[in-house]
Order: sequence, then structure tokens, then C-alpha cells
Amino acid sequence: MRMPSYRIENDGQGPHARFLCEMCEREFPSTPISLPSAADRTSLTPRELAEAWQQVQVNFRECSACARVVCVSNFDFAAGKCEVCSGRRQKEVEKWMGTLTGLASAFGLGIPAAAKGGQACPQCGRLVAEGAVFCPSCGARVPAGAPEVLVCPQCRSASPLGTKFCPDCGGVIPVSGQEKTVACPSCRAAMPEGTKFCQECGARMPVPQIAPSVCPQCGEPTKGVKFCGNCGARLL
Repeated sequence: MRMPSYRIENDGQGPHARFLCEMCEREFPSTPISLPSAADRTSLTPRELAEAWQQVQVNFRECSACARVVCVSNFDFAAGKCEVCSGRRQKEVEKWMGTLTGLASAFGLGIPAAAKGGQACPQCGRLVAEGAVFCPSCGARVPAGAPEVLVCPQCRSASPLGTKFCPDCGGVIPVSGQEKTVACPSCRAAMPEGTKFCQECGARMPVPQIAPSVCPQCGEPTKGVKFCGNCGARLL
């Protein structure tokens, strides 16, 4: 196993190395060299560095897929890969999203119905905004290329980017990741635009009104507006 990123420090107790997980950047320090001759040193010899790495090597594993050296908390031993490459982190994200949905439903809290793209934090698995550099939940750095997920607009389950149909409920996941929704007049649940009956309570959904192409009063082209710009007549 190769040596991961590291930095050498001396906080007054002697020089030592801090080895960093290449996924979550968690640090694992070696024992400071307490020899009087090394008290003021801020460097390690190649031999000392190798011995420092040997002290903390037990805390690391190398991914057989991407070759990143990660701490054991980010390693899937069954697959011999980091959690991102093995897919275990993705499953944790899906489980977390399911728990969040259940809690929101129990307390009557609304969750936006539009499917949104995002990234899974490699440290805590929370869904963070696409392009975010740090996780808002645990503060860990989100590396470029972190796995992206889509949230089903029907059941709120997380699915890999590019999924067309939700593996849990079979609902269609919009390719663009966004979908217009309409509130049910009975239970206020958000339903995809064009749904005829509410999937929560079964109530008939309102038929969307379409503005006429021309004003019925003066014949002026309307261009989808609610009021005619020429005579002020209400169109919707």
C-alpha cells in the first residue's frame, strides 16, 4: 500500500507526521520523536518517515478500484474498495433519504416534490447541493466527481444519476432533474403536473387552465398571459 498525503509538524514535543485520508481528510498522527537532537526539527528523514507511516498504516486501506488510500471508516472490506466505488455510501444515502421522508411525513412537513440533483457527502452521506465544496452537515470536503443522486418526485427515494424509473415505486424521474408540480386541492400533496388523481388521497386534480392564443375581446395575441395587454380582459 502506498503512503497517502501527509504533512510534518513539530508542536514542541518533537517532529512527527500527520497522514491524511484521501477521502475525508481525517488525520492520523505518528508519535513525536522526543530525542533532544530532534527537539527543534521540522523535518523527518526518509527512515523516520517510513517508521511514522508504519505506526498508523493499520488505519488505512487502498481502494482496488480508484487506488485512493482511505481510512477504514471509508472502506468497504467486503468489496475491497472505498465506499464510493463499492456503492455502499450510495445505499446509505438512499436509507437516509427514506428516513428523512418518513420523519417529514410524520410531522406533517413538506419536502419539495421536484427531483433534484446533488452529491453524496463521502463522510456522512448527506445529500449536498451540486457543486458544493463542503458538506453543510459535517463540514467534510466534497471531492470533485462525488457520486450524484436524483430524488424521486413520487416517493423521495434516492437513485443514481441517469435513472429513468424509480427502483422503489416505479415513478418516472425527469431527465432534467426538475418537474412542475400541482398541489392537491384536498390534501395539499404535491403531484406532477398532468396527474388526474392525487396519489395520496385519490381526489381529482384540477385541470390546468390554458390561456387562449388571442384575446376573445379584442383579438390581440396573448402569448400565454393572464390579462390582455391591449384591453385588459382577463384570460384565465
